[in-house]
Amino acid sequence: QVIAIEPDSAFAQAGITFGDVIERVDGELFQSTSDFAQLVIASSGDLTLDMVRYETGEAYTATVNAAELGMQSGVHIRTVSLESPADEAGLEPGDIIVSFNGVAPDFADPSGSLIEATLAQAGTPVTLGYVRNGESYETRLTPRVNPPEGEGRIGIAIESLYFTADGTYLAPSIPQEKMIPQTLDKAIAYSFNQTANIIGTVITLPKQLIEGTISPEEARPVSVVGISRIGAEFLQRSIHDGTPGLILNFIAMVSIFLGITNLLPFPPLDGGRILFVLIEVVRGKPVPVRVEAAIIRIGLYIILALAVLIIIYDLINPFTIPV
Repeated sequence: QVIAIEPDSAFAQAGITFGDVIERVDGELFQSTSDFAQLVIASSGDLTLDMVRYETGEAYTATVNAAELGMQSGVHIRTVSLESPADEAGLEPGDIIVSFNGVAPDFADPSGSLIEATLAQAGTPVTLGYVRNGESYETRLTPRVNPPEGEGRIGIAIESLYFTADGTYLAPSIPQEKMIPQTLDKAIAYSFNQTANIIGTVITLPKQLIEGTISPEEARPVSVVGISRIGAEFLQRSIHDGTPGLILNFIAMVSIFLGITNLLPFPPLDGGRILFVLIEVVRGKPVPVRVEAAIIRIGLYIILALAVLIIIYDLINPFTIPV
């Protein structure tokens, strides 16, 4: 979606106005602003855009030349926390971060690359390049190692932003989903598919950690304290955006995670009980009651100790979503 546009820009000359939504490029659907930007830079000729007028909902087409757009990416600062490194460095809401230690953010995922960079450089002074009102600036700050609760390492809330060289700015790369009522059989099939996707994500988590696709901090265990905080964040976003599916999906995901954890072969979980049954099948006789009770007791103590440690860790180093 077009969120800002200069009167003499290529988009404006093509009849595009503030708020208009781009649906297709040369008849091709795309899922995010990032996808749109990459389609533009992959082309050098005219592009036909299928548009929807913001004010009337009317569909129309517009033609722009890809070579003239000069598509760029950056990280838009939505809010700045008081007395944070960003605040002390002079950053303000509306600024667009265009470099981190002289390196431009990843074009496909500007916000994600900035988050990874601040995580890797926590405690080390860094240089940020940013744009404010069309003027370029630089500032230095030090990402915090242990940021306060609810804040990130440099104290800003961000979103990816794509813009043209002549001043047309596009909305962040968030796929738009529309909840459409389905028949019972389709709804059940959809729920099974979503469950399978979540289970697949959990199973591949160790592999992603080994490969470095995700950091240990991103895959850290979270206690009931952390889950409550994250749930509150999702609830606020769900209410703000009018998307009940967001909080419902979070609740479903937590339930699935708990179910998978409960099946781990560790006493006193259900998976531990299944393990005892399998041992009984192999041995031809059950594990002695005293032995089983002792193992379950030890397992319970271990789980309680881990729970206390994770709660303490969540209180000392809260899980935060902003950068």
